[in-house]
Amino acid sequence: MQWTVTYSRKAAKQRQRLPVKIQAIMDALILEIQTGGPVRGNWKNYSKLSDLEHHCHLKQGNPTYVAIWRELKNEIKIVELPMQAHTRKPLTETIRFIGPKAAIERLRKLALVEGVTETEDSILATTLNPELETNPGGVYLRGIRHREDLTQDQLAAQTGIHRRHLSEMENGKRPIGKENAKKLAKVLNVDYRMFL
Repeated sequence: MQWTVTYSRKAAKQRQRLPVKIQAIMDALILEIQTGGPVRGNWKNYSKLSDLEHHCHLKQGNPTYVAIWRELKNEIKIVELPMQAHTRKPLTETIRFIGPKAAIERLRKLALVEGVTETEDSILATTLNPELETNPGGVYLRGIRHREDLTQDQLAAQTGIHRRHLSEMENGKRPIGKENAKKLAKVLNVDYRMFL
């Protein structure tokens, strides 16, 4: 099943303020969600925040970049991309209902199941980055390389693929091919089919 990934307006604005490397990592996450669904156990600090809400760390350190997404009917919505400084406070969620926690959770699930979305509009991920459609393998390669904190030179040394070829692959000027995809996947610890 191919999932549609959208951004809330808030998350779209937050994305524009992210460093370019973090945007690339976010794009790689979106491609994985589109093909593999919302559960992304292969990402750092992935967890479910509730039955229909998930999060993972895009980049750890100070600050830590986090992505939060929510399952809707046939859609995954990126709801927030907070940048967090290290604190001792746990993540909290503010909600506008008053009542028992279990009742509030049931109301949220019911709203999502019925296709009710937030009052804000959704923006397709491909609208924010058209390369997600035109060059998915290259976008994924760039994002995963940044996630693993590797330069093109370091990746070239580990895979035996020339640095110039890696650059051309990331920019959609050279096809990755199955043999190179397998070399990249082995070093980057991902499924080689994501590059094809």
